[in-house]
Amino acid sequence: GLTASYLLKNNIDLPNKDAAAATGISNYASEGWRPLGDANSYFTGTFDGGNFSINNFYIKNNPGLFRGLGEGGIIKNLGVNAVSGAVVAGGILAGLNKGTIDKCYATGSVSSSSSSVGGLVGSNSGSITNSYATVNISSDSYSSVGGLVGINSGRISNSYATGSVSSSSSSTSSIGGLVGSNNNSGNGSISISISNSYAMGSVSYSSTTTTSSSSVGGLVGSNINNNSNGGSISISNSYATGSVSSSSSSYSSVGGLVGSNSSSNSISNSISISDSYATGSVSSSSSSYDYSYVGGLVGNNNSSISNSYATGSVSSTSTSTSYSTTSVGGLVGGNSGRISNSYATGSVSSTATTTSYSSSSVGGLVGSNIGSGSISNSYATGSVSSTSTSSTTSVGGLVGSNIGSGRISISNSYATGNVSSSATDVSAKVGGLVGRSERGTYTEYTNCYRNSNAVIKKGNVEVTPDDASIEGITPKTKTDMQTDAFKGNLNVSGTVWGRSDAKNDK
Repeated sequence: GLTASYLLKNNIDLPNKDAAAATGISNYASEGWRPLGDANSYFTGTFDGGNFSINNFYIKNNPGLFRGLGEGGIIKNLGVNAVSGAVVAGGILAGLNKGTIDKCYATGSVSSSSSSVGGLVGSNSGSITNSYATVNISSDSYSSVGGLVGINSGRISNSYATGSVSSSSSSTSSIGGLVGSNNNSGNGSISISISNSYAMGSVSYSSTTTTSSSSVGGLVGSNINNNSNGGSISISNSYATGSVSSSSSSYSSVGGLVGSNSSSNSISNSISISDSYATGSVSSSSSSYDYSYVGGLVGNNNSSISNSYATGSVSSTSTSTSYSTTSVGGLVGGNSGRISNSYATGSVSSTATTTSYSSSSVGGLVGSNIGSGSISNSYATGSVSSTSTSSTTSVGGLVGSNIGSGRISISNSYATGNVSSSATDVSAKVGGLVGRSERGTYTEYTNCYRNSNAVIKKGNVEVTPDDASIEGITPKTKTDMQTDAFKGNLNVSGTVWGRSDAKNDK
């Protein structure tokens, strides 16, 4: 029954699906595994795999080994090895989890046209601990696709995914190396969390339709908290190492760790990323209508990021013939939230060859700082470059542009990288720390520094940076910035900064 307790005493080797067809075993080749439970009856007992595995698992358009794990249900100590070519409508272990999954794993290579797809579980509102998936996943539908879980509104800890994840959807999609989407839309005041977890596989998205939108991340595609009753989403002590790429013709947010943080919740810090990092390269290419945010850690952020970093290179290419607005940053593409105690070291580049309107904001840490976005105790060391003839190009060592009608603050922060822009128009801006602050935008700089030895170029000619006379931005040589005295300059409001030869002296 679905409420009993079970203990597996040996591995289960299911028949090869082709051999099963030859011997007429239960239509296994044509229908695949029939999940335990149904849409109205989930498993609520205990299934202890005894550290054994189920092998040659073949699934075809069904949710998984279990259709669903209900509240109070437990699956533990179990491995499921799926055969190549399986088609999953959920996850290899379970379509849905409302209970507890502990010390379980899945392996294989699967494809899907389902709306929520994960290597282990399709949709999770329960707890997943000490588990992993080594599953290559490809999807071609409106979807949330993740290496471990498709949609998560529960808790994931001490878990990981190593397979590649790819989607070619023509509609709204969230694609992540571990989780497709952390989603608290209509779920009440709940706490969604990922802790002490990681993803190592490459993540990619492609679409040629102008109606699609995408959030693509090395760990999580999107964090969404649109619940007016509160609730929170947190990622802590987690990381991603795989490359992240997107080829799109519409709105996209692409990040080394998270594609987008999106919260309409008025509670401060309702979405947070802390003590986390990304090391993979991040790239975005687009054609037709283009509105993209590209960041080494997060593509688009309106929430809180602290004690985190990105080291991978970040690049964006736009060939739109109609409209292109791009924000590209070593840490965050577009920021209307809070960034503190964080850094980026990768090179950042943007290329726009649009024949109509084009706007590019390119920064070593943040592409565009929007509205009331804030940055504190943070830095960038990578080179920053833009290839575009647009007069609205803005390129900066730390921030490309500050825009919007809110109050933007940047404090106790610095940049050391070279900055270049191919644009020659007088309205195009380049700066050692900040490229541009738009008219009407109030920006306060406190105790900020730019590298006085950095090469600042406009139209391939070395120029005086446009932020040379801004109050609150002080020029210092890179050598000066590598001293203990400079550490003291930054610690004006408490002991936040230390100094490391390995991290700071670059």
